[in-house]
Amino acid sequence: MPKLLISPAIDDQRLARLQGVDPRLQIVNATDTQQAMREVVDADAFFGKLTPALLATAQRLRWVQSPTASLEHYLFPELVEHPCQLTNMRGLFSDVIADHVMGLVLCFARNLHIYIRQQAEGRWEPVGDAGMV
Repeated sequence: MPKLLISPAIDDQRLARLQGVDPRLQIVNATDTQQAMREVVDADAFFGKLTPALLATAQRLRWVQSPTASLEHYLFPELVEHPCQLTNMRGLFSDVIADHVMGLVLCFARNLHIYIRQQAEGRWEPVGDAGMV
């Protein structure tokens, strides 16, 4: 049975969703470093913050999934040389971030950040180009 080790632990709701994916997958949600060190020995996959100490203990590790888009904290020499596959969350939030940026562009272009403060103070004064459509 393939084994996925998660460290640090994720919340119960996310864990339940993962456990429902495939009953043949053994999922260990490590609550502390000692448990992670014990469980990584025979883990096939890892999700979370992998350290050099955890990697040195791993004997079957084939896949490491970073919970972030950035991989800077994973680029330690032992992992670079390790044959396991390293993946990240790059692109997962692209649409959401793009929508957020466009919302902020519109907010600042129309001075909404100023009007919101004025509204809270009960003031209604035009800002910038009053003739803007």
